[in-house]
Amino acid sequence: MTGDIKVTRGFELHCDALLSNNFEVNWPAGNNFHIDKNQSAVCSLLANPNPPDAPVNRIEVNGTGTLNGVEGATVRLVLIDNGEKANAPADQAYIEINGVAITGGSAAAPAPIDGGNIQAHFDQPHKN
Repeated sequence: MTGDIKVTRGFELHCDALLSNNFEVNWPAGNNFHIDKNQSAVCSLLANPNPPDAPVNRIEVNGTGTLNGVEGATVRLVLIDNGEKANAPADQAYIEINGVAITGGSAAAPAPIDGGNIQAHFDQPHKN
């Protein structure tokens, strides 16, 4: 949760567009966005999110998907995994749909999430 925005658990996003991506967000008044494909993704390592050990802990995705069942919506999202240690700050998220922020913070400074967990993992080798 970030404020009153509920992000469904179990999303999977990759640093490239070769593999499938899954991201869904729901917010009040029955609104729903589901990503079809990330058009671009930028991954970086701000700090090691150990555990688990991963080469990234921040992903910024720009993509397209469906908004309330209508295709052609755009999304910009930033997710930060701050690790699993007891003293680690909360993970962070920023979500923008069709140019309108639906979470607090900004792309440069995403808002802390209330509950839930973002986990960066080492990506498995791609299979052709």
